[in-house]
Amino acid sequence: MRWVLAALVVADLPVHCLRSEVVGAWTFELEAAAEQRSSCGHKRPDAANSQPRLLGGEAAATKLVMLHEPADGASVATGEQNGTWTMIYDEGFEVRVDGNVFFAFSYFDEGAPDPSGSPSTRRCGQTLKGWYHDSEGKFGCFIGHKQDVQESRAAPVVRSARKLAFLESSAALEERRHRPLSLSFHQAQVRSLNRAGNSWTARVYEKYVGRSMAELNAGAGLPRAVTTEECSPEVRHAKAGSLLPNLLLGELPQKPCNHPHPGDDVARADLDKAVAHLPKQFSWRDHKDGNYIGPGMDQADCGSCYVVSTMRMLSARNRIRHRNTTLSDFSISFPLHCSEYNQGCKGGYGFLAMKWGADVGLVPKECYPYTTSGECRPLDCDLDAIPKVRTADHNYVGGYYGAGDAASMMEELYHNGPMVVSFEPTDEFMYYGGGIFSSGGNSIHPEWQKVDHAVMLVGWGQEGDEKYWLVQNSWGRDWGEDGYFRIARGVNDAGIESIAVAAKVVDDERPRNAVKDFFL
Repeated sequence: MRWVLAALVVADLPVHCLRSEVVGAWTFELEAAAEQRSSCGHKRPDAANSQPRLLGGEAAATKLVMLHEPADGASVATGEQNGTWTMIYDEGFEVRVDGNVFFAFSYFDEGAPDPSGSPSTRRCGQTLKGWYHDSEGKFGCFIGHKQDVQESRAAPVVRSARKLAFLESSAALEERRHRPLSLSFHQAQVRSLNRAGNSWTARVYEKYVGRSMAELNAGAGLPRAVTTEECSPEVRHAKAGSLLPNLLLGELPQKPCNHPHPGDDVARADLDKAVAHLPKQFSWRDHKDGNYIGPGMDQADCGSCYVVSTMRMLSARNRIRHRNTTLSDFSISFPLHCSEYNQGCKGGYGFLAMKWGADVGLVPKECYPYTTSGECRPLDCDLDAIPKVRTADHNYVGGYYGAGDAASMMEELYHNGPMVVSFEPTDEFMYYGGGIFSSGGNSIHPEWQKVDHAVMLVGWGQEGDEKYWLVQNSWGRDWGEDGYFRIARGVNDAGIESIAVAAKVVDDERPRNAVKDFFL
């Protein structure tokens, strides 16, 4: 059997940078651009412990770039303010200015041990070696330095007595993480959840029985130690896909740390007005022309949710643009095992999977069938015999990270097709069996919002007074509602409206075959 709990959307890079730390004047040092794109020193896929930090010699050119607040865009030092930029979650940023597109991860120290990106390991005014391409389609590598910034390592974090007490008990929790979970344990959790009067029902999944929390989290692709949340003196969730420590003790899961925002009621009223012209129910799975989505799949023992949802979204959008529900999917394994922009089975981001599809291209799934093991390898198809296809206009819905909202998502979904959304499911989500899931908390988008899992948004609806999103998961068709779930809409439940991304699928009219170049 295959075991997946909350496979991660977050990549395993020890960096956490906010927009407010990146805004300002930057100097980009550029290597010379060439016709053929290079990996710029990154592994295939990218590896957190092997990051290129220096140019391969003297810079061929420098560019001074001003990053304003994203709503105000970006500009070069001597030009008009006609560019754009966005954070890519908290790990890097992309800048489009003066005919060039730049992308790099934010800098973190060599051998940094802290996967949460503590201040002692990150340097948000500096980048690792990244990529750029110019208006002629030539690619090069670059590094960036923020001007007039004194970068220094922060002092070690001083833990409170309460946190120290938790750390002292973590050894016992760790031991319990390795205990097999019995059928009676899961049945008790489900009974408690179903007695709670939720708008959804829980059920036991046989594939979870007999496995420990450590095994389930290993199946997520990135097991991590449990930690505390700053918003509560109690342990609320385990980071990055781990189950709650109190769930290990057989107790009912706690609610998440999000709390209603004072402006939520106004936002909901505005949402109803903004989408009044759209239908009350809509789905690309049950479209008038047929099912453009296709059956769900199981991502298995790999933290590939970000690329599974992305490639299935692009496949659906390709069928929509051709109005042909029978077209094959694009390969998931090609970007999963080969993309230098993400970390393979250790996680990544839909935005970067789309960007890699724009820079390198898309291939049919027959060229590299889905597998969770192995390394980047040549494709099983004649690249001269298949059409060249790529992505275009990859973007955060709303224009940049942090600008999304439910109304913009509904417009994008209705007019252009499914999109990738990410959220941080509470741990009872593993037991979801049907209904409209709600974590019990919501928030208007902050500057940064933690999310752990990526899925494909395909529609929306309403049941009584409850509005919901219809979402395809990647934990198999035996999970949820035939592989789908419904979740509260319009309240940013679990952050699901904070990081929606989308892109177009287009014919690749570039003179070179970028996929063939990739393997040269």
